[in-house]
Amino acid sequence: MHHPPEPLFTVENSPKSTSLLRGDAALNQLSELGIELEVLKQALMSGHNGAAQVTAVHPKTAAGTYRWYETVAALRDSLIQEGWKQTDHRNAPRIMHPELNVSIMVATGNEKTGTKDTPSNATAKGVMTQRDVWNNSDSEQQVIQEVVETIESQTPATWVLLYFYSQKFNHIRAELSLASAMDDRGFITKWEERLILPVMDLSGEDELLDIQSDDVPEDIIFEIGNEQAS
Repeated sequence: MHHPPEPLFTVENSPKSTSLLRGDAALNQLSELGIELEVLKQALMSGHNGAAQVTAVHPKTAAGTYRWYETVAALRDSLIQEGWKQTDHRNAPRIMHPELNVSIMVATGNEKTGTKDTPSNATAKGVMTQRDVWNNSDSEQQVIQEVVETIESQTPATWVLLYFYSQKFNHIRAELSLASAMDDRGFITKWEERLILPVMDLSGEDELLDIQSDDVPEDIIFEIGNEQAS
């Protein structure tokens, strides 16, 4: 008897609330993960410098693509020197700490990245990210066989370095966060833990071609120096 394919995810809200950390609390958690804040900041700046190489004659998506390429490359280059291992299973770039069983992926976020609101990825993600989120959440949600086949006994917890380049404020907001749920379109809907990184102020610098429209109210963006996550 033929059975229809199961949905990639049975969409449901996780009962767990999100832990949101910044300031010293975020730094302490980064240390637990074996990551220094400066490594993340340098990777984000390398991405910004990569996007800056794009001119008006490049394809319109080039700046955003170059930003992602160079952020991934710089992050992996720095962490490999500290004993992390590069993986590219199914062309999904990750950097993994083999002893801590932690992995990091890089993604462009939407305008809620680095704010008090719940962010998501700016573009839909594929089967490997879906696998990682399902694995992070230790979920009983149903997944299709293609996801099941990618799951290994030692699949690490995968954190997302999520960034947003704001046109409104000419700065980069970013966070390192652990996703726990996705919808059936490939967008993250829930986070177990969010580590908010300091805003990277780019005032005085020219706007690049991949700058993102930003309509969030200023009062949901964390102020520099404000250690509270309320």
